[in-house]
Amino acid sequence: MKKKKTKKQGSKNKLKFPSAVSVEVPNSEQQIEVPKENLIKITLKSVGRVFKSEGKTFEEAINKIKISGGARSTSVIKVEKDGKEIVKILNARHTNGLFGQGSPTMKAIHLKGVRAILGV
Repeated sequence: MKKKKTKKQGSKNKLKFPSAVSVEVPNSEQQIEVPKENLIKITLKSVGRVFKSEGKTFEEAINKIKISGGARSTSVIKVEKDGKEIVKILNARHTNGLFGQGSPTMKAIHLKGVRAILGV
């Protein structure tokens, strides 16, 4: 059997990249404005209380909602984006996982589940 010829390894065979391209990055002082139409608005109704928030992304809007005293009950979530409204019922496990006390990993797992339920 013949051996296949492979490219020799060495400094001469490295990939060549074009010179760096300058990219303008906004400073922390410069705020990127998002039109009001593009914001995602979330309304959460849980145990007679109503929580509202809005953000550029779904995660940002969810993380702005803080429920004191725990969130171990069924809740209703309404998401408004681009003129569309989605209303769903969240079970107590998802509500507590997202808005109760827990690790960031558990919040990420429940966030993924809620996104799948809502189709966002």
